[in-house]
This record gives sequence, C-alpha cells and structure tokens, in this order.
Amino acid sequence: PASDPRDVVWDNVGADRRIVDSKTAVAGTALAFGVAFWGAVVAFVQKIPGWMTPDAREYGHPVARLWILFARSCLPVITSEGLTKIIPLLLEKTGRHYIRFKTRSENDRFVFLWHFLFRLMQLILIIFSDGLFGFVTRDLHASPVQALGSLATAMNEQSQYFVNYLILSTSFETLIELAQGGSMVRHWIVHRVVTMEAKSRRALNKLNTAPSLQYGDIMPLFIYPFMISMVYHVTVPVVSLFSALFFYVAAKVYAHQALLICAQKYEGGGQHMYMLHRLVLTTLYVALVVLSLSLVLAHDGAAAPAAAFCGVAGPLVLFVDLRVRA
Repeated sequence: PASDPRDVVWDNVGADRRIVDSKTAVAGTALAFGVAFWGAVVAFVQKIPGWMTPDAREYGHPVARLWILFARSCLPVITSEGLTKIIPLLLEKTGRHYIRFKTRSENDRFVFLWHFLFRLMQLILIIFSDGLFGFVTRDLHASPVQALGSLATAMNEQSQYFVNYLILSTSFETLIELAQGGSMVRHWIVHRVVTMEAKSRRALNKLNTAPSLQYGDIMPLFIYPFMISMVYHVTVPVVSLFSALFFYVAAKVYAHQALLICAQKYEGGGQHMYMLHRLVLTTLYVALVVLSLSLVLAHDGAAAPAAAFCGVAGPLVLFVDLRVRA
C-alpha cells in the first residue's frame, strides 16, 4: 500500500531504491565501527570531571565541598549525556540527506535502531571500563583469583554512575521535556536576539507549530534505564528503586506531552512496535549475559550461581520471546 502522504519525504521521493539500499549498507558499516569506538569515547570522557576535581575532604568550606561533590557525581553524567545527545541528530541527518529514505517512518526506524546500539555499547563499556583496566594492568599479574573479585567489585561500583544518571534523568531531563526547554530557547532567541521582524512569516509559523514525538530519539531513553535495572537488579538492588522512580515520573510527563502538547505530523502504521519488541528482548538477553558474568566474577570464577540463575531466567525469557513471535 502507498504511504501516508504526511509520512512521505517529498524531497527524496525520486531517490532510486537500489541506491538507497546501497547507501544504507555503507552507513550501517560505518556506524558499526562508530558504535565500537563511541562507547569507549563516552566511557573515557565521563571520567574526566572526576580526574580534574580534587577530593572534597581536602576542603573545609561547605560551599567548596558541595561543589566538588557535585562535580564528581553529576558532571560525568552531564558530560557523557551531552555527547550522546548528538547521536540522534547525526543519525537523523544521515538518514534524511545521505541515505535519502523516502518516508519519515523509515528514517525513524533507522535512528531508533542505531541510537539503541550506541546506548547499549555505552552501557557495556561504562560497566567494564574501570574493572578491565585494573584487571589487565595490575590485578591479573598479582593474583588471577583476586583479580576476578576486583573486576566484579569495579562493575558494582559503576552502579553509582548509573544511579546519578537516573536521578538526573528523573529530576532534570523530564522537567526540561515538560517545560519544552528547546522551544523556550528558540522563542527567546527570536524575540530577544534576532527579533521577529527579521524572520519570515513561514519561519514564525514553524516556530509556533506543535512539536512531534521523535520515536527514534525517545524510545532508547526508556530502554536505557531498563537495561541498567536489568543488569544491576540482583547485585545492586537500589538501582531498581531509582529506575522505577524514573519510569513513574517519565510516564506521567510523556503521556502529558503526547496527549496535550505534541502533535504527530505522520504515522508509521505501528512499525516501531515490532522493533521495540525485538530490542527489549535483546536487552533482556544482554542483561542475562552481563549479570551471569558478574556472578561468576563475584564468586571467584565459580559458574554454579550463574548457571542456576540462567537456568531459571533464560528459559523464561526465551518462552516469552517465542510466544510473542507466535
């Protein structure tokens, strides 16, 4: 069937399908390498604020100590998330202008898939970054058994970063979305910096147009806390509490936005739901592997606890997966 006219990208309607497919393959290959390196870049950058700020115990002034604690806890999250926010914008431009997808829903699915993969790799590398570095450079040569315990401890210590991420996402990111911070900034620039007389009537009408929910940008932001919760719900249960709080607040905010603020310019016929199902199940499988590895490391290489856990959770996830597919 023909696509909804609102879904069609009319500038790309004349693009040859074979060229679109070949460019999709080229972009996918380049992005696969980007996924491998991007997680390492974010894992490195999120540690820079901690390296640059001194220990708060060295300062007696309460304000100085408060600022140092803020820098050590919040700045790594803000820095890494600021970098990661660039990814959906680059993916959207790649799909629209390089690959030249003919429909907006195709472009959304492309952004959704690769945004999820970037987030997944970021999660894995942040979890293992500290532990693997010490494991390879120091602990492995001293005592292999002790090195496994140190690696498991380092993985659990990284949960503090994810707790800070969930707190900031719940309190700051959802409030920015609720207040439409981006629209407020654009209106302020037009009214106070550029002035309305310098803008065309079309630009002013576009400025006052209701925004739409970009599924490729938003849905990975919900899957990411779910991934964090699945990885740490056994070893660091407090993470699940902050994850539940995030979902409670975010559900209220985004339901309000979808019903009262945003207006979808097009509909993709539910295409995103099939991919959402596959990615959520992929998240569960990856979480099982990471959690099993954590249990093995925590018990000095003993595989019995991990085998018992996978023996119960693995078949259950597989059963749900096969039932949904059927």
